Amino acid sequence: MIFKEEYVVHEKLCETSFSVIYKSVHQSTKRLMAIKMERHPNSSEYLLNETKIRKLLSDVNGIPAICDYGIYKSRRYIIYPFVENTLYKKRLSKTMLYQCRVGCFQDLYLLVQENP
Repeated sequence: MIFKEEYVVHEKLCETSFSVIYKSVHQSTKRLMAIKMERHPNSSEYLLNETKIRKLLSDVNGIPAICDYGIYKSRRYIIYPFVENTLYKKRLSKTMLYQCRVGCFQDLYLLVQENP
């Protein structure tokens, strides 16, 4: 499958209730990339919010920077460099992931309050 005439999609990595993540290769650079796309057209603000958070954290080591984002065939998408080892692959429990997410959002809230 070809995405946006630039990426060759190789495999589906995972699927959540909101999105699907694919492993792909950018055709001109040959760089491995991840494409995260909404499962359903205009289904939620999830990817829009994730894009805003990733842009805010773009200079944080360990968080892949966004290379491209937008809407393609009525579905939001984010493209970022492919990372082999992710929290998803670590198979953390839902409780552990929830605790990480809550901690991250609390830190983000404080960051936004300090830098309006």
